[in-house]
Amino acid sequence: MASTVKSGRLVIALLFVGATSCVSGEATVPQTTSTDAPLVATTVDSAPTTTAAPTTTTSTLPVVTLTLDPAEQRALGPEGSVYVSAVDGSWSTSFTATTPSREVTLAQETAVEATFRHAGSDSEVRWTQTVSADSPMLRQPWRADEQRCTLADPEEPVVVIWQSLGDRASYRAQLDAAPDLVTVVSPIWWFVQADGTVSDVADPGYVADVHERGRAIWPAIAGLDADANHLAFTDPSKRLAIAQQLSERANAIGADGINLDIEGYRDEDAAAFTAFVELLVPMVHEWGGIVSYDVIPRTDMWEVTPPELSFWSTAPQRRELAAAVDCMILMAYDQHNRFRPAGPVAAPDWVVENLQYLLRYADGQNVVLGVPFYGRVWDPDALDAPKAVGVSRLPAPGEVSFDSDFNLEKVVLDDGRFYWNESPEELARRLGLVDEFGLAGWAAWRFGFDSPALWDALDPTD
Repeated sequence: MASTVKSGRLVIALLFVGATSCVSGEATVPQTTSTDAPLVATTVDSAPTTTAAPTTTTSTLPVVTLTLDPAEQRALGPEGSVYVSAVDGSWSTSFTATTPSREVTLAQETAVEATFRHAGSDSEVRWTQTVSADSPMLRQPWRADEQRCTLADPEEPVVVIWQSLGDRASYRAQLDAAPDLVTVVSPIWWFVQADGTVSDVADPGYVADVHERGRAIWPAIAGLDADANHLAFTDPSKRLAIAQQLSERANAIGADGINLDIEGYRDEDAAAFTAFVELLVPMVHEWGGIVSYDVIPRTDMWEVTPPELSFWSTAPQRRELAAAVDCMILMAYDQHNRFRPAGPVAAPDWVVENLQYLLRYADGQNVVLGVPFYGRVWDPDALDAPKAVGVSRLPAPGEVSFDSDFNLEKVVLDDGRFYWNESPEELARRLGLVDEFGLAGWAAWRFGFDSPALWDALDPTD
């Protein structure tokens, strides 16, 4: 206890050892002398020349309801949480999808650190901010409400279908067979070559065809070889030249944007690729174009095999790339393939886990959900060579059973081959995630796997 006499008043300051804030049901606050009552500030006034009884005034600290921003809530799965602690170490608590709010008593503005966790383990996603009665929302500081992933008519949904292995006539026929819900086509016209240069097979005539049909076109550049990508993007002068070449060429043919399908680069080359994207985007924006990036799936638990190829999933700098481009297209497929036999291309729960993982790094309104127009038929004697088949062309059912591991039907054919029934109807249900998570739209790999039956399921009103 300390005391001072000032202007005839005796002011007694009680010094407590402990926190000035606490969290209901979570934090442990050090005990005061003999009470469990909420911490209060106490002042005793006494006139020094009299023996009148002292007057005591108390005021409790305000209770503040801290709440996870909806964008952070959407990034949480059943085993996910956001752990929040005061920077001074005085209290901590956790938020989940089912408990997105917590009551906290705060004496003043408090600096906190927040960390995304999965099954109790910290992730790399963390941030600091100040909370108070006037600012109770927990939200990563980079988040914004602006939607950059839009078309010329911002009311139109973004629906992108890739095109590959064709020419102008076949691409035009594919587009003519598609319903009006398709708003963007993305033919792969540029390729990163083994020597790090970029080849160009762009067709200005098809650009005109697309525009005549009222659609937008975002030609794609593909880079699927780690060694070639290393040569192309780690040399500063070369990546600048490629960025200029792509932007100028896309503008010259009248494209509406560029799609970056650079999927295979190693962890040590990630910063160099991000630097390339940061060079390219302002160039494309100068002529009014859109830049989209195709990001490989990743979840907290999914193991990419074989291990020597795990960099496909781990290398992309998701936060930096999401900050640079207009659209992040999540390729939520190839859960199983010849490297990872055997299973569905994209089980429903796995797709959601990928989406939640990406939404820690990107705003939903700038994310596009990529879906497969194909399934895989597996031969038990050749699991390293499954056959990709359009989802509406999977073989007629044989023996059907429900696979609870993937929440899909598994079909075993008479000859022993098998597949998981990723049907057009299942794909249509998956597109409900666009509204559920507030996404910009969806994309599909690819034309050529589509069919009238598929389009009927995806667009029954057409």
